[in-house]
Amino acid sequence: MTETMRVVTRREIIRSVPARFEMQYGKNRSGKLWKATVTHGEMIDALNALDTKTCTAEAVDEIIGNKTLTLNECDACGENKDVLLRLGEELDYDVRWWDICGDCLSKASDILSQSQEGASK
Repeated sequence: MTETMRVVTRREIIRSVPARFEMQYGKNRSGKLWKATVTHGEMIDALNALDTKTCTAEAVDEIIGNKTLTLNECDACGENKDVLLRLGEELDYDVRWWDICGDCLSKASDILSQSQEGASK
C-alpha cells in the first residue's frame, strides 16, 4: 500500500481514454453499446485514431457520445478542471484516492490553519 500525491491533468485523462475504454467495455468489436448506429469496434478504432496528445475532450466525447471518460472533476466542488491533485492510494481493484482542485485545496489549507491556531490556544 503506497501513499501518493500527484498531479492529474485533463491531457493525461484524454490520453488514457482508448485504453480505459477497452478495459471498461472489453474488446468485443461486434456489439453495440449506447450509440445504436456505431459498433463497439468502430468506437475503438475511432478512439485509437485520435492524436490524444493534441485532441480536445470534445473530440473524444463526440466519439463516445458522452463526457464520462474525459471528465477531470474535483471531488470536493464537482467542477471539471484542467489540473487536480490526487491524494491517496492508487490500487488496481478499488479507488482509494481523492482528486482536489487548487481552489478547494486552498480552502482546505485555510481550514487546517485556523484549526491549528484554535487548537494551540
